[in-house]
Amino acid sequence: SMAESKAKICVVCTAFLLLVFIFFIVIIEVAKRPNTSPTEATFTKGAVAADNANCSEIGLNILKKGGTAVEAAIAALLCTGIMNPQSAGIGGGSIFTIMNSSGHVKIINSRETAPSNVDPDLLKSCPKDSSKAAGIKWIGVPGEIRGYELAHNLYKNLNWTDLFNETIELARNGFPIPPALGSYLPEIKETESLSAAVWTHDAIRPQHNNKVVFLNTKNVHLINVQIM
Repeated sequence: SMAESKAKICVVCTAFLLLVFIFFIVIIEVAKRPNTSPTEATFTKGAVAADNANCSEIGLNILKKGGTAVEAAIAALLCTGIMNPQSAGIGGGSIFTIMNSSGHVKIINSRETAPSNVDPDLLKSCPKDSSKAAGIKWIGVPGEIRGYELAHNLYKNLNWTDLFNETIELARNGFPIPPALGSYLPEIKETESLSAAVWTHDAIRPQHNNKVVFLNTKNVHLINVQIM
């Protein structure tokens, strides 16, 4: 009937107007939100992204001095070795994947290697729980600095020392402990030799945002961490 047709048309029109209303509400709410893509995310010349802001800044400064991207990466990685030593550092190894402007890719593998006198059957005694694989027999020969040296020799504009200077100053002046490092520091207590080098007394419990300073010690060949 004519009345039923008009009713259906009214229902359709009402539903359409409701959808239009919802659409405009969504548009208005999206427009009110702050821009989640800041201008800092657009780069015309280059960028450095490390796992810590301090290290990104150090790498960026290398670029500003005229250094190559490889030199910036090395500087940022050296910084990472003190900001997050539980994840990286000169006692380990690295792999560089470098692509030049023509698209050619070079890979530099300087991962740790087994000592020359390693037991060939060592892995057969590897415990299922990796945390129980303690002792010097599980330590590889570091290759990180050798890899940095080779990469720098191939792609250098600056002096070798230029890549270390800012990280040395950062270590001397101290920095707030990052969350990741703060969560690992208590585990050092489990190792007697490291405990003697790192902990001044049992009352100190380094936490996130405490300040840590790396100092050379006379009695041990390790790094002394003092909470400021």
